[in-house]
Amino acid sequence: GGGVAALVAGPVVGARAGGASGAAKGFGMGLAGAVALPVIGVFGAVGQIVQGAVNTPKAIMATSEGKEWDPVTQSWILYSLAAERDLLLSQAAEDELQEWISEQKRLAKEDDDDNNDDEQPQKKKQVQNTELYDILEIEPIATDAQIKKAYYKKALHNHPDKNKNDPQAATKFQKISRAYEVLSDPISRQRYDESGDADEAPESQIDPKVFFNMIFGSEKFERYVGELQMASLIKHDEDHQVDAVEADFIQRKRTCQLAVTLADELLASYVHDSPIKDYFEQNTDDDSSMSDDRSSKSAQNQAKEAAFRAYIATEIATELVATPFGSTLVRVIAYVYDTVATKYLGGVRGAALRFSDTAHKAGKRLDVASSATKVFSRARKATKAAAKSDAKSDELPIDEDDDADFCIVSDDHADWKVTFYKDRAAASAAFKKLSYSFASVLFAKEGISVITPNSTTSENKFPSADIGESRRWVPAKSYGTKSSVDTIKRLVESIGDNDISEIALTEAAARDREAEMTNSVLEAAWRVTVIDVETTLRESCSKLLRDKSVSEDIRKKRAKALKIVADVFKKKADESGHSKVFSELLRQQAFFNIPGNAEPPSPTDEI
Repeated sequence: GGGVAALVAGPVVGARAGGASGAAKGFGMGLAGAVALPVIGVFGAVGQIVQGAVNTPKAIMATSEGKEWDPVTQSWILYSLAAERDLLLSQAAEDELQEWISEQKRLAKEDDDDNNDDEQPQKKKQVQNTELYDILEIEPIATDAQIKKAYYKKALHNHPDKNKNDPQAATKFQKISRAYEVLSDPISRQRYDESGDADEAPESQIDPKVFFNMIFGSEKFERYVGELQMASLIKHDEDHQVDAVEADFIQRKRTCQLAVTLADELLASYVHDSPIKDYFEQNTDDDSSMSDDRSSKSAQNQAKEAAFRAYIATEIATELVATPFGSTLVRVIAYVYDTVATKYLGGVRGAALRFSDTAHKAGKRLDVASSATKVFSRARKATKAAAKSDAKSDELPIDEDDDADFCIVSDDHADWKVTFYKDRAAASAAFKKLSYSFASVLFAKEGISVITPNSTTSENKFPSADIGESRRWVPAKSYGTKSSVDTIKRLVESIGDNDISEIALTEAAARDREAEMTNSVLEAAWRVTVIDVETTLRESCSKLLRDKSVSEDIRKKRAKALKIVADVFKKKADESGHSKVFSELLRQQAFFNIPGNAEPPSPTDEI
């Protein structure tokens, strides 16, 4: 619990929250700090094992009686979901939490007052335009934390998923996201404050709705995964730092609520043999339902399970997989449901899962470490590319030669060179003399052959274009690594009908690097979300199956119901088609127009 909370908190604290690209460095730093937690946790676990060995006789006796260790009461107890529900989900518990928060705020304010006695009151900030501040309902002197909180609250309230009857909801959400994008980035905010023109800040290529859902979670999933810890942490007041006591209570309350929802709502019709009428009637034969023989009873049970499956598929899974990245998150939920239930029921597969699931959890931690490294690396590359782009923009552009039919584009370690040629022989001769230390591509205007009369090579001859048509540059020859050559080709293609120039290529390269960084931040955010969801669901499902306030028969039925839900979820996710083309899904749903995104985590990796 605590390790995952810190894992999630790291990116929140570290991030600058300037959209995906603005948050990259901070996000990477937060992740890097969090990655160490599992290692620390291993040594902590060793200490617990030693302590457990000392208390072995008492532990053996307690566990043989079906008891478990309660860290809150520091005693062995028979766990009861009903008792924990009455304790954690009561109004009294909420009142006690609010009293704790108020007291912490009071103490923090006293410390601040003691430290700020000599400070002058903050002056009102003068800006050219307050429109973006007004959208978020904050003052121009707002801090970064206040901007984050305002964005979260406004975006959550105006999210299109919550306002389907409002035709302006998408537009409002877009404006809120744009205001957040500009004001959360220090450079963009300074430009806006000085000029009053938001258009001077470059627009993000990421779909704000998808970004919000990936970081903070879709409202449609909250019933099944709870409020993501990242959302829970970011919405608190700036003057209130969530401490370990509060974070632990919130997480325990979250897991308890999810367990109660599973027991009382999602699984209840199957566990208590009370199938939903409409679905049961669709799967029952009237003649056999009146009989009392064994075959009829078996048919009744099959009909009940079929009705339960139909209910889960129609009422729940279909809606969830339709959300951005919904099918992939559904598979994550299905994995946990199936794993926890199968291990509880035992058998050969249950025993095998105990080992494979341990490896799975370790793999998720390594995924976060890999993501952190990738964010760091791509953030550095994007920063360098942006600096070169700014430097190049001050140079006078060299216009493309309208009469040239050939050009050579070289990437000398991100130092772009472009040379134009009218003559095929001159272009070919120049290409042969290029240094082998960097990648180069020879382009020809569409319809121009690069094959000399005596050539025996397999170089392409391109189809001719109609006279008067604008002819595109087509790659003819290349030298260098495949990735470097592909980058040159992609950047030239992205420039489109614009003139190829060193300035245009440098700017395109900067956009490309930022796109890669954006992709890596999204991937990192997703991996953190997966760990948060998996850890939370493991605990909530465990509560469901450890619940000694119900019979063992009920607990077994709960486990079987979890496995059925998992099976339905997996099938629905596969039927949606999303899980099989996840990388394309990311491009379609997360970005407006970003070329060359690195492939995100595959669904098979995630589950």
